[in-house]
Amino acid sequence: FVTSKDFQESVNRLKPEFALVNSSYFNSMEKEYNWKPILAGHNNGSKSYSKILVVKKQTTSLSQLLNKSIAAVSVGISPISYINSDIPQDILIKSIFVVSVSKDIDGVMALGFDQVQGAIVTQSSFNKLKEINMEIYKELNILMELSPVEYPKFAAFPNASIPEKIAEVLKKIEHKNELKLILMFFGITGFTYEESMP
Repeated sequence: FVTSKDFQESVNRLKPEFALVNSSYFNSMEKEYNWKPILAGHNNGSKSYSKILVVKKQTTSLSQLLNKSIAAVSVGISPISYINSDIPQDILIKSIFVVSVSKDIDGVMALGFDQVQGAIVTQSSFNKLKEINMEIYKELNILMELSPVEYPKFAAFPNASIPEKIAEVLKKIEHKNELKLILMFFGITGFTYEESMP
């Protein structure tokens, strides 16, 4: 789902038993949905990833982004919520305009073409830009690395039946063939049990 509103409407309509959601969204909506974390995604054993704030080379401090625009992929909640904990209090939501993009690479390209003044992307997406457009890549610089974010969680709603069995099946998913493509869509290579599970 692109927006949290779409997700909420679908939950109200479909009454699902399980959901695979971004960890930030899971944490922000845990009390509302009363869901239980069953599995945590990982990428080759790593439970989290970090994003970086990329800017044009002439931007050397966060203060230069006051009243400017930053491109970021929406994670179900406002992208600014994700970066607020890493950005000083004088440069928060009221001072930065967030432009939502569907993919990291769209964000750095928008930065390269001066449509925004910053982009929040993964290191791998930034490296990919080097292959796509070296000229733009040379104009950009990493201003800061943001705090690690856990990979998506597989959660059970209160009405879920046999979550242990479902978790057992998903835990055995192998990172190959068609399943590899599905897992990589979420940026993961597999699942591990949450501490609440056996």
